[in-house]
Amino acid sequence: MREGKSISEIESHHAGGSSPQSIPAPLLTIAIPTYNRSRYLRELLDSLRDDLRGETQVELMVSDNCSSDDTPEVIERFKEQGMRIRSIRNTANIGADGNFAQCFALARGKYFWLIGDDDLVAPGAVPFILTKCQSAEWDMIYLSQFPIKEPIGTLERKQPRKVVELTDPREYARRVYVFFTFISANIVNRQKIAAAAHRATSELKGTNLGQLAWTLAALDVFERGLFVHDALVGARDNIAGGYQLFETFGPKLKAIVEKQIRDPKVRRAILNGTLRRFLPIFALLYKRSKIPFRENIAIEDRLTPAFRSYFLYWICLYPILVLPYWMALAWYFPFRCLNRFSTEMRLRLESGR
Repeated sequence: MREGKSISEIESHHAGGSSPQSIPAPLLTIAIPTYNRSRYLRELLDSLRDDLRGETQVELMVSDNCSSDDTPEVIERFKEQGMRIRSIRNTANIGADGNFAQCFALARGKYFWLIGDDDLVAPGAVPFILTKCQSAEWDMIYLSQFPIKEPIGTLERKQPRKVVELTDPREYARRVYVFFTFISANIVNRQKIAAAAHRATSELKGTNLGQLAWTLAALDVFERGLFVHDALVGARDNIAGGYQLFETFGPKLKAIVEKQIRDPKVRRAILNGTLRRFLPIFALLYKRSKIPFRENIAIEDRLTPAFRSYFLYWICLYPILVLPYWMALAWYFPFRCLNRFSTEMRLRLESGR
């Protein structure tokens, strides 16, 4: 998605600087949108370096949203060290959603993997993903996460074994639920999305959920996907980075899901999982400290109009919103235990297949 003269593009492929159009389309595009986080970008590129060395089936794209730090120098340094990077630098900041959409529009791979610039990829993840993408046709691949601990140190090399193939979009949605919004965890079949009618990415600009344009488009035409239980993506604990969390993952998420997903059972699977497993945790954190969440009205006043018809809202979330902190914590504890138990039982059953 080019907007006038908003970007300049510098290609770094083989020696000689071949244009992207003259090179056969890769199997996978890894796209990294970045802005003023050169330290994190350096760590991410370093985590990918060994897996991408000599790998011709992957297009690595970095889209710099007009950073004012040393991000361009970091990218050039990795290029000089032999890393094949297709680098894009916007001449003006087009916003996070705009940068995400630009990555999707400019990608050339059959499969598309957008990775946050402050996340990490475990060594061994890329070869595993390429093998899976060669073995069958997938609509989506979901990658589980591990927490990033400082200092980073040496990342453990992964050989994933806990992988489940799913053909029911409702079951896939039940497992992923709110984490369709986590960009680094979701790989989609870009070719299949392009062939289907899906909403333009521009419709979600400014929502902080622009990535749902393709993740929900892939889910809406879902026939076959992979859920990887092995933790292949490292995620930092960034709570509500500059936006209203309950507005974004409450009414905004609900409106987008209802607009983009045709099957009401799939819609409900996403939103029920969000109400049961995601929002209660942040509601408890919010009750302890309101500072990081930037909310301007009572949370129950924000969420009740959106979810009043959802039974799980009244059972799992609403009591936490209105009870004093310690009573809310006690209310949440059995649901937390139930969530963990159901996840462990599913892993045991699937490992025995």
